[in-house]
Amino acid sequence: MKKRKLLRNVSLVALSAVLVGGTAMAFTGCAKGGSPDPDVLTIYIFCNDSDATVNQNIVNRAMDEFNETHKDELGGRTVTAKVENQADQLLYFTTLSSRFANNEASDIVYVSPKYVTTYASQGKVVDLTPYLTGAEKGMSGAATQAASEIWPDALELYAAYLPKGEMSYANASDISYDASAKKWKETESSTEVGIYGLPKDYSSFAMGYNRNFFTDELKEAYTTMTATQNRKVTSWKYVANKPQAAVTHTGANMSGVVTNAITGADAPLINIGVPTTYKPFNFYKYADYAAALAAGDPVALSVEAYTDGEGYTVTIPGWPDESFEITDKKYQDKNAPYRTDMGHITYTYAEYGALQWAMSYYLTTFAWDQTASELDEKAGENTTNGGKYLASTKSYQNVYGGEQYENSEFGINGYLLPWLASNDVTLITSDYTRVWNTTDEPATFGANDTVEQYVGYDTETVHKMTLDGAGRDAEVQYGMDAANFIETYGAFQEIGSTWNANCGTSGDAASANDRGNNSGWTYFTMGASIFYGAGTWDASTRNESDTDDFWFGQMPVPVSEKFALYSTVRNGYYEVEKYSNAPTDKGVGDAVGSAYDPETKKPTGDYAQREDVEDGLKTYTEAEILQNQLKRQDKWGARMDSVGYAVNTSVLEHEGDHAWKKEAAFLVLEYLTINRDSQVELTYAGAQMPNFVDQCEEFLKYQDEGYEDGAFNKMITPDGDVTRTGAEGRAVWNAYYEYAAALASQARTEKNNANSTMTVKQYIDAHSKITINGKEEAVKYNADYADTRLADFGGNATSLRAYSMRVLNMVNFSEKDRDLNMRMEYGLNSAKDQLMYTQDTSWMGELTETAIMSPTPFLAYYNKDALKQTAEQFLATVATKPADANAQHRWWTPAVSLIVNVRDAQLDLNNGNFAAATDKQTQPGDGAFAG
Repeated sequence: MKKRKLLRNVSLVALSAVLVGGTAMAFTGCAKGGSPDPDVLTIYIFCNDSDATVNQNIVNRAMDEFNETHKDELGGRTVTAKVENQADQLLYFTTLSSRFANNEASDIVYVSPKYVTTYASQGKVVDLTPYLTGAEKGMSGAATQAASEIWPDALELYAAYLPKGEMSYANASDISYDASAKKWKETESSTEVGIYGLPKDYSSFAMGYNRNFFTDELKEAYTTMTATQNRKVTSWKYVANKPQAAVTHTGANMSGVVTNAITGADAPLINIGVPTTYKPFNFYKYADYAAALAAGDPVALSVEAYTDGEGYTVTIPGWPDESFEITDKKYQDKNAPYRTDMGHITYTYAEYGALQWAMSYYLTTFAWDQTASELDEKAGENTTNGGKYLASTKSYQNVYGGEQYENSEFGINGYLLPWLASNDVTLITSDYTRVWNTTDEPATFGANDTVEQYVGYDTETVHKMTLDGAGRDAEVQYGMDAANFIETYGAFQEIGSTWNANCGTSGDAASANDRGNNSGWTYFTMGASIFYGAGTWDASTRNESDTDDFWFGQMPVPVSEKFALYSTVRNGYYEVEKYSNAPTDKGVGDAVGSAYDPETKKPTGDYAQREDVEDGLKTYTEAEILQNQLKRQDKWGARMDSVGYAVNTSVLEHEGDHAWKKEAAFLVLEYLTINRDSQVELTYAGAQMPNFVDQCEEFLKYQDEGYEDGAFNKMITPDGDVTRTGAEGRAVWNAYYEYAAALASQARTEKNNANSTMTVKQYIDAHSKITINGKEEAVKYNADYADTRLADFGGNATSLRAYSMRVLNMVNFSEKDRDLNMRMEYGLNSAKDQLMYTQDTSWMGELTETAIMSPTPFLAYYNKDALKQTAEQFLATVATKPADANAQHRWWTPAVSLIVNVRDAQLDLNNGNFAAATDKQTQPGDGAFAG
């Protein structure tokens, strides 16, 4: 067992995941960039046009302050700052690289923590420490205090130091401010660090769902309808990127597809707390299970091959929009800023997959989304429509479960990484040197007979936060060949394989080319997908969708199957495995245990299984479900994100007419990052959660007693408006949402009028009243937008709804959503980005199953096509040991894929830019496992 110091539980998400293909940029010389105009400070930002307006407003306020404070030195001149934005993320970072290389970079640039050490080592960005502490002029006197009040995990992402004897800077961790020395230092080592950028946010990427699919009416349907009930519904398939009528679904031949696992009788599609056995198939293409099996549907064939046709059993514990009360004080961290008495329904991997399959089966193959009059009109026709009717497209659309994939850096870190965190395993060691767990493997496949002989079990001791606040020392495995990694990755792939739930591979296209370019995000925001990953920074984009189609909600990421009430699943070795969590109380402190204990070789504490797993095959009471749910609250993880700004060192060289930039740049930087008013405006704009810890608490509890004068006392959410005592929350929201839609409609009209001068204030003066619960009141809005022309509204040109909502201080996060975000930012539910300190990312490309070979060896990406094989023939083409990973064995198990590729991943890591700083790392084999 290895023991290493773990860097703080933070991570870096979507925006940083697209940095210049992951290649470190080599710069030389000192940048002379910036504007040729001596009176203009330049800022280069990655954002859309709508957010560019908000950022420009913030910059203008900073410059107003600067001009007023320095009017004597400026001698009557007025200096300004200009924001240049680039909405294409890849183009932004490519352009930034080019500008730095040509000494043409702007005075202030938008940066990711991923390249802080690179920029620092190459002298491209300024160490902000003397400016934050007041030793150098520029920032306000409150800057040091402000920096100490933001999330510390966010600030440390921009901290770096020069190791003794090294030429390049290294990222710092667990930093604190030494007031006597006016320096930031690593707490444990007391090593002095520099702050080379400031975060504009600290945001999360977790799971989202569409609330429209969880109405009381639909929940009743899911829990009462059976697969055997009569219906005659046509669903759709894509041909030339357009949905066309495909297959007619009826209730025939479906007995035994969804059954009560205890009694064996046909059961409703979803049965809360009752073990239910599913025989999934590709219902997008086939009318029933028998037809799918006869046609060689890979999903149905897998059921026959691996379960002898019996199916998989899963116990679903509840709905994602539900929460429960935590009454026992010993589980409530007294220092936590979130709602410590609130618990959130959390799924295991298989529960999440089964829920997707069962719900999308109902939503696609029953005529649930048609009015009685529409059904009457169709009474004489052969079929009615399946799927969801979308107001945006005015057509019916199949409904998908969601999307989980690993075919990019972001897919691996955004989707897979949180799943790994819940099972006490990571992609890479905490010193970022190894993705290969084992060190004594043979050089060729033939030396071992089974895949299990290649599996690693080495761990690191990692301190993790717990619900009670005491924390636990967990034994965390690392590497693609680790046992827990194989278990988790197998479950991850089952979402698209056994449960056929991924938007892009669900099998409703005539061929891959017929689906078009719609992404999982597109299907989610258009209202055709139940679940999808979502970041807090996506709020503005989500708000462009009509809530009749898409009403966003947030939920925890799934956790290890070790927490299952009772389940039988196909694991990463393609063996059927049973799980049932031990019926014990949740542990506190170290009693929480680990998913793998090196001494017992078993899961311990909260992760422990029943002595006899079959005892878990029972109907569960509400109390038993909540006892199990409590264990899950501090096990799931979400990938954290931060982006920020840095000052180009060229600013320090300005003289003469340019000299003012030496101070102005640092004030503008402060306004863009650690200015409290700016943070409120950016949050209202839908760009993030607040950067300040106390503002996040005010954001969560804005309607609580004692928060009447908080930073968000003017906010309107689905919970209501704190200034309207007694007004029902949703009534307030609905009234303002309708008003926002009308404002957006008028803005679209004004955009078509070349001579339009109508401002926000003029529109609201003309429409000054709003009716809530029968009472007419004055419309409240953000006066900062008073003089903004409607014709200048930004965002989706066919919507403009998001911009209208920001004018009205509307934030579409419920209390439950905000509480989950707080848990992530606090560190209870967060996972560190595994790319944080490896500038080269080619090693991660070894975990890209869609690109390993063509066609892919993973069934999860092949479900569109029939195999025309029997179950026996199918089994014979699946590689279950590394030696079989060849053309004769068409399909690979997840375990085989990981073992085949882990050595090449390690070689890629060794040869990357980070390898120069690791002179003692063990070298792996010669790539003989390349397959």
